[in-house]
Amino acid sequence: MTLNISKIYLIIALTSVPLGGSLTLLVASILYAAHDFKFSLGKTEKKIIALLLMIIVIAAAASTAIFSYSAAKDVFYLSAPIFYVAAGYKLYCAYKLKRNVFFKHLKIALMSAAILQITLILYGYTLSGISSYDLIRAEYGRGIAFISFFTGVLFGPKIKLLEKRAAFLSIGTALTALSLSRTSIFAFFLGLILSILFNQKISAIKTLKNTAVFLLLSSITFMLLMQNAWLQDKLLNTTTEMSVIDLNSADRQQIVRNWRAYETALTYQKFTSSDISVKFFGLGLGSSLTLSEEFNLSTGETLEEAGILHNAFAYIWMKSGLFGLLIYVYILLMLANLAIKQIAQTPNRYRALIIGSATFIIASSFIITGLYNHLQIPIFILSLICTSNMHRDTKLHHASQPTNQPN
Repeated sequence: MTLNISKIYLIIALTSVPLGGSLTLLVASILYAAHDFKFSLGKTEKKIIALLLMIIVIAAAASTAIFSYSAAKDVFYLSAPIFYVAAGYKLYCAYKLKRNVFFKHLKIALMSAAILQITLILYGYTLSGISSYDLIRAEYGRGIAFISFFTGVLFGPKIKLLEKRAAFLSIGTALTALSLSRTSIFAFFLGLILSILFNQKISAIKTLKNTAVFLLLSSITFMLLMQNAWLQDKLLNTTTEMSVIDLNSADRQQIVRNWRAYETALTYQKFTSSDISVKFFGLGLGSSLTLSEEFNLSTGETLEEAGILHNAFAYIWMKSGLFGLLIYVYILLMLANLAIKQIAQTPNRYRALIIGSATFIIASSFIITGLYNHLQIPIFILSLICTSNMHRDTKLHHASQPTNQPN
């Protein structure tokens, strides 16, 4: 495989997210992983893929509508992470002898995605008006999180991804503010913090300097964001959305305001009222939760059933029961282990990417479908699989170097 093909794949993968091209991202990943198939997966990757396949098998066995269109959609949705894991390992195989080239190509792809994203958001504000926050967020800002995160990570003083950090960080700050996305805000500051703490050994003066710049950018971003009453309400409502509302007393306005909590309550209600087989094996492929009434979304869609939920744990239980849920939690623990092992390691440019990617995947399981999210999370999967293997090789290389022994 030539590095040019890998470069093209990185650009397609990263730029497809701002365009909302989840199908483009998946097809590109399948073709990339299948092209010139001469590589074998690592031990961790094989294990993750085997576990993901087990969840699909359980969901298929529990399904009562296995040959339906909705079941086919679920297979498509549940199998997608398998191809991202394979593509991430193939990126590692392509770049493991040319790691500096990998970071150079990542820089080009990220710059392309960032410029495209900010152009789309500005176009959205021009087209829909400055107050159409929810519509603009839905149409143009859903894929912003990975750009915000990588921009923050690249803040490290010696990470070789940017020649003009100030300009790029300004784009990241502007994107985070314009997107009005809580996930994007979290991703941006997570990246900034990790770049300072885990990238490399730096002097006390550089640490103070970086912290000062970080606090300045944080203050500017926070002031820009908190001028918006709509976002203030969304931020204050975060903990409520993560809870469970009372279905018997909640009115329509409360449900719309706390949609994630509503989905969780419906899932819990379904769980408690189901028989033992459904509890352990789920509702299967093609299943969905019937909503208490019809809802009109900001995108113009009408929703009567929820086949994909804003919580990975609820979603996996619905499809594959407690057995599938335990498997998914085990996968997350594997990813957490990859991140935890980095904390005590010698600082280098991979650590922030590994820790941040794993953290974001795990955190996203509480607010979206985690590993199964079809737009933002694939980039974090690619990053985690590729850089964790590169970092492992770096440690093995250092361990194999001869040490000077005294005479």
